[in-house]
Amino acid sequence: MTFREFMEAPRMRQALGFLGLGVVVTGWCLVQAVRPPALQAVAPTATPTLAALQLPPQPQLVDGDAVAQADIFSVDRKPGRNRYRMPGEKDATDVNQTKAAPRLPVVIGTAVGPHPIATIQMAGTYAQPRSVSVGANVDGFIIIAIGNTSVRFLTPVGDTLEVFRSR
Repeated sequence: MTFREFMEAPRMRQALGFLGLGVVVTGWCLVQAVRPPALQAVAPTATPTLAALQLPPQPQLVDGDAVAQADIFSVDRKPGRNRYRMPGEKDATDVNQTKAAPRLPVVIGTAVGPHPIATIQMAGTYAQPRSVSVGANVDGFIIIAIGNTSVRFLTPVGDTLEVFRSR
């Protein structure tokens, strides 16, 4: 079979037609993939005015003699009447200053049995809860009894405190 006879076969012509169509579609896909996207229309930029281009006013001159006379690091400098405080810091001499309430333990859960255990966390902290038993010391609070719903503590000042389990 010669090449001419091979090309005259109907199935071969059909295959060559599909091959040509595939080449055209592949070329179109490549052109679409490589072509950059169209640019958007951009608003014209504003030109600066003369007022915007002017230099800012010159800073005032510093009186160097006055600074030298008020040397804050001099040996004979007297401290101010009031102690310096950060913004929001209370004055130590302020009589209206309130004391923070002491942190109390929070009982998260209890388990009673031959060796009762309570899970406790100090209020106002992000510390991990601790599983403790009778006689343990939790930030100055000593556990003296563990019940089904509450735990009794001996406070740092010697008082008895009963804290009920949170729900």
